[in-house]
Amino acid sequence: MKAWIWLGLFLLAGCARDGRPDLGRVQMVEPENAVPGVGQLILRGDAGLFGRTGRATAAIIDAHHVVTAAHNLVHPELGALKSVELEYGDERFLIGRPSSKGLPGVVSSLYRTRAATGSHQMSDEALVRHDFAFLKTGPRMTKAGLFRLGQGMVPGVEVGDEVQVAGFPGGKTIRKASGRVTEVDGNLFGYDVRTGRGLSGAPVWIERGGAKFLVGIHVGSDVAGIEGAVARRVDDELIREFRRWVFSGE
Repeated sequence: MKAWIWLGLFLLAGCARDGRPDLGRVQMVEPENAVPGVGQLILRGDAGLFGRTGRATAAIIDAHHVVTAAHNLVHPELGALKSVELEYGDERFLIGRPSSKGLPGVVSSLYRTRAATGSHQMSDEALVRHDFAFLKTGPRMTKAGLFRLGQGMVPGVEVGDEVQVAGFPGGKTIRKASGRVTEVDGNLFGYDVRTGRGLSGAPVWIERGGAKFLVGIHVGSDVAGIEGAVARRVDDELIREFRRWVFSGE
């Protein structure tokens, strides 16, 4: 199993990259209906007398796997990570407890490489560009979501495209919004949604012909020189990493 290298910064309420006010952007609201394919990660550490807990968002990509932002996986104030769980609807899955073999997941190889060299600041553009990780739930999710990774054509993202995002900014309540792509820069794109801590790892998708295409993973706001919400694109690199890990059986 691939070793975990946990580097980054994750506030107890959620992702630290989403702390700035961003007036004039689309407000996320509680949806009227359930949003399939969006789960919440609960990360527990041993800091303090009673331990501490952090939360983040994850996108369900099949009945056994989720994708999230790599920087969600550690927070200095959590202390040593004790467990990671996934809440999805009324189901809860214990993804794992750390051991000498790590957790049942994998962080982007380029993220690990760059982080290992000491480049672990949240503003480091190289890290943002490879900020994704996969986790395995173990038991099959009976309510698998609609987001599929690497099946069929992944549509390109262009300025002006309407995208949707859903996750858990600032608490346990799921929120959703639709916005417009404002900038595309390589494997990142910006979009005009007001985000909040806890949204990192959320799916960003496009609806075409009645189908939902996962086109990005939310990684923060106002990072890598891009104003507004920022997503890591679903591209060939990300899909290759997922397939390599799954087929390796690690």
